[in-house]
Amino acid sequence: MLDATTSGILQNVLKRESLSVLQYAGEAFPWASSGELKSVTEIRHLWEDDRALIGELTRYLSKKRIRPPFIGAFPTGFTTLNFIGVDYILARLIDDQKRAVIELERDTAAATDPDSRELLQKILDLKKKHLPVLERMKSSK
Repeated sequence: MLDATTSGILQNVLKRESLSVLQYAGEAFPWASSGELKSVTEIRHLWEDDRALIGELTRYLSKKRIRPPFIGAFPTGFTTLNFIGVDYILARLIDDQKRAVIELERDTAAATDPDSRELLQKILDLKKKHLPVLERMKSSK
């Protein structure tokens, strides 16, 4: 059984990651010229990686008999990301990934359970892996 602090951290991470800019972008349709289709495809791959770890976290909570949080809807401000240019979404994705790294570093350090910390570190490592990919895509524009 996990302590309340670690359970709360895991629930908060699940909600935060489920409602991230990357998750929204994976479901939105950025406008792209024919030369930017590769970027859109790459964003979709990052989204799929991210989504897989969100699923893993959800299964982990279930295995530990921790109720997943009510996820709710994406923030209404995200609706401005529909049908926008790839350049704009990349800037938002980079900012959101940087924020996620900072929050996950804090959360990983605060978790007391080794298995939970390991899963949080896995999510953090993926965010750190995605960030330079997004920055490279942005700089090649």
